[in-house]
Amino acid sequence: MTKLLEPHNVKYIQRLQRMSDKENLDVYDFNQTGTIMTREDYQNYHKHIVLHKKCTDVIKYIGGNYIQMLSDGNYLIQYDTSKRGKRSKDLKKLEQYLFKIISSNEK
Repeated sequence: MTKLLEPHNVKYIQRLQRMSDKENLDVYDFNQTGTIMTREDYQNYHKHIVLHKKCTDVIKYIGGNYIQMLSDGNYLIQYDTSKRGKRSKDLKKLEQYLFKIISSNEK
């Protein structure tokens, strides 16, 4: 999917290929897959995803995961709009939280 979305970002694709050779990804590896997209660009590819009204940009990660960047300086993980989600001004904290959820679902 990444190759289709970003065919000219050779370094990013190479980085993902190197990571795919590893047996287990750690939180650092996961964080390194993040790329920032404008809200508009993200929604052009993911029309079915409802973003928060204050969302200005989206950081997308491997596996279809994403964190929203809000206009008030917070970051937000909210995959289910009927729930509050988790927000913080500390991106690393949310990335660790997201990685923990993903890691626990893989077991």
